[in-house]
Amino acid sequence: MIGAGTITSLTSLAVSIASAFIAKSALEQAKLAVQEQTRSVQEQKLANEQAHGDWAQRKWFDLYFKVEQACNALENYQAIYQHGNPATPSAQQYIDAKRVTFLFREAGAMALVFPKNEVVDKLLETVKFSSVTDMAQPMRLKAISDALEMLRQKALVDRRVLDVLTGA
Repeated sequence: MIGAGTITSLTSLAVSIASAFIAKSALEQAKLAVQEQTRSVQEQKLANEQAHGDWAQRKWFDLYFKVEQACNALENYQAIYQHGNPATPSAQQYIDAKRVTFLFREAGAMALVFPKNEVVDKLLETVKFSSVTDMAQPMRLKAISDALEMLRQKALVDRRVLDVLTGA
C-alpha cells in the first residue's frame, strides 16, 4: 500500500513537472515576445531613418528651388544691366539689386540651418555681392550656377520615390 507521504510526494512531483512545463512554455513565449519586440524596434528604426532621409532630401530640394529662383532673378538683372554704366547705376538698378539680394538672403537663411558642409559653404561664398555692378558680372552667375549644381546633386529625387511613382 502506498503511504500518505508517498502520495504527497508524487503529487508534489506531478505539480513540479507541470510547473516546469508551464515555465518552459512561458520561457518560449517570452523569447518569441523578445524576438517580436526586436523586429519591431528594427522596423521602427528603419522607418525613422527613411523618414529622416525623405525630410532631408525635401529640405535640400527646397533650398535648391530657392537658389534657382534667386539665380533666375540674377540672370534677369544681368540681362537688363550688362551694358549699363558701372560708374552711375540707376535708381531702378538699385531697386532691382535689392530684390535679387533679398532672394539670396532668403536662400542663405535656409542654408544656414544645415550643418556645416561644402555645398552650403560654396553657396554662401558665391553670393557675397560687393556692389550693384558686381552683381552684373557674368562670372558671378557662373560661380553661383556651380554652387547651384552642387545643391541639385543633394536635391536629386531618391530612386525609391521614382520606383513608387512609376510602379517599378
